[in-house]
Amino acid sequence: MKWCFFVLFLFLVCLVFITISRDHYSFVKYIGQWSPRFRSRYIGKKTIYDICQNKYESYLFLTKLGIPVPRLYYYGFLHKVDFDTLPSSFVIKTVKGFGSHTVFPFKEGVNQFDKTISLADVLEKVKGRLSIIEEFLKNTDGEYSIPNDYKVFCFDGVPEFILLKRYKNSLYRQKYYTATDWKPLKDLRTASTDTVVPKPVELDEILQLARKISIYFRNNIVRMDFYVTDRGVIFGEFTPHPFGGVGYTPWGKRYLNKLMKKHKLFILS
Repeated sequence: MKWCFFVLFLFLVCLVFITISRDHYSFVKYIGQWSPRFRSRYIGKKTIYDICQNKYESYLFLTKLGIPVPRLYYYGFLHKVDFDTLPSSFVIKTVKGFGSHTVFPFKEGVNQFDKTISLADVLEKVKGRLSIIEEFLKNTDGEYSIPNDYKVFCFDGVPEFILLKRYKNSLYRQKYYTATDWKPLKDLRTASTDTVVPKPVELDEILQLARKISIYFRNNIVRMDFYVTDRGVIFGEFTPHPFGGVGYTPWGKRYLNKLMKKHKLFILS
């Protein structure tokens, strides 16, 4: 009888340990703590929170590092812009905010994400918000189109996997791949899944740039977006809280938690 109680006691201790260990390396909970982590790390006089949260600060930081970025046409409030002095194709982005709802790519005056939303509509939408106007990147054929988006997930400065998003028929489709050998992964999130595509010839360049930047984000998780264009690989933006930790599949959470444990990235107590 005593042995039964002892075995039961050991089982409960192991169960508690496993539960604590699982929560200790929880990707979703970790993402929820991104703000205090990024506010406590400085690069010069700026925190990495300032750099990631502000697209203009990102532009300045990356330019100093020698990272290829889109050409910047304007920074400030858009009511002061003389659009006649700009190229006929450009991209408007609010300085703060994440996701395509804060990005407005105009090709010859037409919004490529939603042709029903005019430039006047966008100016009204972002009124009073600091914004940037930058180059509309061309694809490898030299054509204006929504470029393929390579989202590199870095853990403790190491690129681990890539989410490739391709814009087709007015919809983004996505597929996950391991970073170095481009092996397809199961869906980490519930979203429109794309077909498997061959490893891009620019993969080594993408990873080289990601490693160069991510050394400033050691002991943290950060996602970096890159585009393949007619002038090479171009940096897009930082995302310190990928998808806000929301929408991940059960398999995706297990996979991400294993990466957390691999790099000893645990949640704050």
